[in-house]
Amino acid sequence: MLHHEGAFTFHLYGMLAAFIATAVLVTLVVQRLIQELAAKSEELSRYRESIARNQQLASLSTLAASAAHQLGTPLSTIALVSKELTRKLGEQVSIDSLRADAALIREQAGRCKTILDHMHIRAGEISGEQPQRVSVSKLQSEIIHVVQGQVKQRLRWHDELGEESVSVPFNATVQVVANLIQNAAEASREDQDITIRFFSCGLGKGAESVGIEVRDQGAGMTEDLRAQVSEPFFSTKRQGRGLGLFLADSFAKQMGGELEIISELGEGSTVRISMMQS
Repeated sequence: MLHHEGAFTFHLYGMLAAFIATAVLVTLVVQRLIQELAAKSEELSRYRESIARNQQLASLSTLAASAAHQLGTPLSTIALVSKELTRKLGEQVSIDSLRADAALIREQAGRCKTILDHMHIRAGEISGEQPQRVSVSKLQSEIIHVVQGQVKQRLRWHDELGEESVSVPFNATVQVVANLIQNAAEASREDQDITIRFFSCGLGKGAESVGIEVRDQGAGMTEDLRAQVSEPFFSTKRQGRGLGLFLADSFAKQMGGELEIISELGEGSTVRISMMQS
């Protein structure tokens, strides 16, 4: 009987020792996991900060590239008209012709100043610009304000969203659509309309999204050309910078959407941007 009681007591002490050893081991493992989680959390925080900085730099780069893209056309016009003005002065043509050229130079210089003013105003806004709820009518009004010259008279608007507001980075959206309108204007004749459409669309991701498309009536593009036009610095225009569609594509991807180009030779082109809604 005593032998059995001693064996039972020894068994209990063994179980207690095993329990203590297990508890110590579990404690050590938990402490190690806590340390690992803390290190991973700190690493994740640094990674998020790095992403935020990169996004800000990307936004600033986009802003600079967009300004360069817009300034290209008026500066080319100024250079051309200045050369023509010099030639006319040498030929002593009529004063009215010289005045017209001088007025055009002033107009294009004013356009450059407007672009730079917008860039200055937006320099602190586009960097990390957050989406905001705005009405389509407000977007339309600002786009018309940014678009230059007689192009405004060619714009035809189709709003399928009605009174519904959209969640977009306001300044960036206006700038991207204005660039697409400028491209459409240059791809078509001066007597041809440019259609801008706002609509709801699906991206197949189970989330609400909004679409904006710009359609011209120009010569259209081949399949090979469509595959290249959104690449940076690729342009079919002699004075083009090849950034308009690249910036639009980058913007769409930042908004969780995509850029689509629909075009056939002789049928014009449609550039469509989709954006996820928060």
